[in-house]
Amino acid sequence: MAEKIVKYDAFISYRHSELDKFVAVNLHKKLEAFKLPKGVKSPTGKKKIERVFRDQDELPLASNLGDPITLALENSDYLLVICTPRLPQSEWCKKEIETFIKLHGRDKVLAVLAEGEPEESFPEALIKEEYEVIKPDGTKEIQYRTFEPLAADVRGKNNKAMKKAMNDAVLRICAAIFELNYDELKQRHKERAMKRTISVVSAVAAALMLFSAVCLGLMFKIINQSEMILDQNAEITQQYNEIQAQSEQIKEQNEQIQKQYAESQKNLAKATTINAEKLLSMGRSLDSIYALRQVMPKSSADTSFPYTTETEYALTKSLELYAKPDLYYSDKTFESESTIKIFKVSPDLAKLATIDSCNNFHIWNSETGEEIFYKVIPNADLYNENCIKFINNNTIVYYDNKSIYRLNLDDLSETEIDNPFDSLWFHGEIIRLGDTGMFAIFADEGFAVFKEENSELIAVHTVDEYLGEDINSQRFEDVALSNDKTKLIFSITRGLNQKSAIIVYDFETDTIKTKDISVDVCSALTSRDNEIYFVGYEFGTNVFLNNDSTLMRINLDTLKTEWEAAAPGSVNFLTTSSDYKYVFAAGIDSLYVFDSENGDLADNKNANSKIIDVCPLQGNNARVITSDCLARRFIDGFADMSATDLFNNAPELGAETIFYGNNKVFLKFENKSYVSLFQFRDFTDTPFIDNCDFSNVMLVSDAGANILRTNENLELYCYSTETDNVLYTIDPKYSNYTLVGDGSEQFAAYGSGLEIYNISDGSLIKEVPSLDCPSIDENAVTNDRLYVYSGRNREGHIFLYSLTTGNVEEVLKPDIPSGENLTVYGLDKDHYAVKRESGALEVYRGKETKPIFTSSRILSYMDDVRVFYRADVFAILYFDGSIELYSFGDTCELIQTYNSSDISASSIDEAVFYPDQKIYSINLSQNTIILNENLEAVTYMPMKMTYIPSKDFFVFHNLSKNALFSIKHYSYDELIQESEKKLSNYNPSKLIIDKYNLIN
Repeated sequence: MAEKIVKYDAFISYRHSELDKFVAVNLHKKLEAFKLPKGVKSPTGKKKIERVFRDQDELPLASNLGDPITLALENSDYLLVICTPRLPQSEWCKKEIETFIKLHGRDKVLAVLAEGEPEESFPEALIKEEYEVIKPDGTKEIQYRTFEPLAADVRGKNNKAMKKAMNDAVLRICAAIFELNYDELKQRHKERAMKRTISVVSAVAAALMLFSAVCLGLMFKIINQSEMILDQNAEITQQYNEIQAQSEQIKEQNEQIQKQYAESQKNLAKATTINAEKLLSMGRSLDSIYALRQVMPKSSADTSFPYTTETEYALTKSLELYAKPDLYYSDKTFESESTIKIFKVSPDLAKLATIDSCNNFHIWNSETGEEIFYKVIPNADLYNENCIKFINNNTIVYYDNKSIYRLNLDDLSETEIDNPFDSLWFHGEIIRLGDTGMFAIFADEGFAVFKEENSELIAVHTVDEYLGEDINSQRFEDVALSNDKTKLIFSITRGLNQKSAIIVYDFETDTIKTKDISVDVCSALTSRDNEIYFVGYEFGTNVFLNNDSTLMRINLDTLKTEWEAAAPGSVNFLTTSSDYKYVFAAGIDSLYVFDSENGDLADNKNANSKIIDVCPLQGNNARVITSDCLARRFIDGFADMSATDLFNNAPELGAETIFYGNNKVFLKFENKSYVSLFQFRDFTDTPFIDNCDFSNVMLVSDAGANILRTNENLELYCYSTETDNVLYTIDPKYSNYTLVGDGSEQFAAYGSGLEIYNISDGSLIKEVPSLDCPSIDENAVTNDRLYVYSGRNREGHIFLYSLTTGNVEEVLKPDIPSGENLTVYGLDKDHYAVKRESGALEVYRGKETKPIFTSSRILSYMDDVRVFYRADVFAILYFDGSIELYSFGDTCELIQTYNSSDISASSIDEAVFYPDQKIYSINLSQNTIILNENLEAVTYMPMKMTYIPSKDFFVFHNLSKNALFSIKHYSYDELIQESEKKLSNYNPSKLIIDKYNLIN
């Protein structure tokens, strides 16, 4: 079927941009709504615009127009072109114009100017036409004629103005389409509009007259109602005002509640931080981390809980990320229901068993913290620490009254072992015999030896065999194994007023030898190199007090006493030095050192705390572990024991029992319901700079390219941080050092004189001799490191030297008697401080002779002052460990006071502000404190560390490795991530949550 032909009065061509489309759409609507006024007849016979064509979408350009468009152009009487500066660029619109002109001529093309000027908005196809001219010589030439199309103007400053302009444009367009005179059509259109207005007004007037009559009747009623409404409105207004006042009050109360809530959150964080620090001091780092995380934002962007610097500072300590190398670090805790009385550890330290005061028996996997086994032992002997024993890594033997049980930890199966004795008046002791594959059980009746593998009984010997039948109330004491592991050695304390004995049992021959000992009580024994070392004591006049102990060396084969020696006090256990040169006898808080050859007392050391273990070290050294969780090293020839750290965060509780080995330490504390595990952090990091002697001097250039350090001979070494090479070595005359400026070009040595060096090669640039230079104090360098103040000369003058040239920039003289000794501190070029003989610290500005600031606190000779590099802030470190931070300028103001038990009295080696990281570093001789931009402490480092901003890590010296090592700088978000790793498989006990009010 042939397609139906549709006739259009007009075809609208336009560019499909926002404004063009707006004009096309509204013009389309107005044209199709237009009707000729009555009495106006068109020569065309039309009375209205029937149809207008407007393509809805910009179709892709083709060589020919699409059939629907071509068909519409063929059947359209007029072409309306919406002209804007965008139209000439449209090839599609150009094609439409050209096609229409070919079909209908130019007279029926109407332009609508919507934007811009005609010369930029009318396309050439609309105003130009080419034609061919034959010249007299017969040649052809293309020439152009121009046209001025009929145009209507709809431009306006906004859409509303453009719509109004379209009303006139529609009349112009319709005058052309209806072949009418525009002025006549416009006049008739106005007349029609006026008649319509008069009709509407007349109708409205009639309606108003009727309405007035009705309203007159209602007026009086409305007046009455109005008065009522006014009264109600007044009442409503009053109620509204009251509600507004209440709303404001509620708003104020809500703001106050929010403020109080935020304050309560901060107080909760502070209280929790105190509890977290206490938990850490109790050897419970995971509980400490857990507690802190409950009151800390989950990230630096989290606002669900207020951030406090106290919690971040405490978290850095609990996580132990910045810590001393080669120490033990707090790990897990193993919690029981009540006070732990007994705990044992498997030979490989992978399992832990405890019995508490309520007879709860727990076994844990020390690697994962998982509980392996639990039961109640009703009749456990809580006074006998050897009533349970790991006989190998996966088997434990324990007593329950007269029954002996073997627990296999692989499958948690329990079997009862035959008791070789008829009764157990005292509960027996279970002893693992090293790695012999055997264990022994000691009871009042005797002892028995079993195989570890299957608890097969190997031998049983009764007391009657080696002590006779008239013995009563005997008690087994210490047990040892001979070096060749063929003999079991133990001591027995007989009953009251009966002498004691040493028993030697030979496994290979199943024979027993006995030696009577003239002491009332056996204390301890050990065996080394075919010798038995034994100690015991006599009762004094009061049986509850003992006299000095007696130490013996006994030949293991003959049981003859080779020497005896008196120990001045009680002795709890014995061991020998690794080279067997000495015997270490540990008393309650003293270590007695005997010569193993003749028994002479070589030394007597007080440990200042209860001794819980003595560990022989290489040679004749010993590590003495005390209840205050310190390791006190004894070395032959030292006047006193030297206390050394064993733990990075040493518990502050009194320790009762310790097990250590395989890089683990288990501690049981006095009257506590848990055992703490500490893991040794073996320092295996790659050195940042190798073969680097210890030095209190470490200067790092801002770019991090060079590090200056001194050796033990005070020679200065310059290292390259990129190549780990020593660039050069020099021997300055003076012992104080500073970088100059950012340290990229120069450094200086100063003291009684001044030397300026080139940092690239160590060459001397200038020297100010000591004769020309009053002595310069260590902290006299200014905060830009470009100047240094001298001490006073005889006339009382202070010189300000340039560190770049060595020249004197200023000569200053404060109003202080010339004979008074001063310590001068540099602040900046215009400010310096002095500490007077009285201890008062004064700050002076420029050449002013009177101070602008005097400290309220008197400084001692041990207190220190240092200005921060790159900041108008200086710090005062007092000997009690407190730090005061002051700003300086026109005045000096106290900004912050920092007190912490973490800081031991020392000097400030360096104070630096890092503007890019917005942190301050106070580098002390023994530790480092990092402050945020508000000078609040956020990080504690237990040793001296120097920050390198270009690499974003800290550098520290490891004395045992004789090298510099680096550790990354942890941001707040990284601290949170590290804490999440620590707590990934951890849940705190209810006991801890309740006791310390932790959020769960």
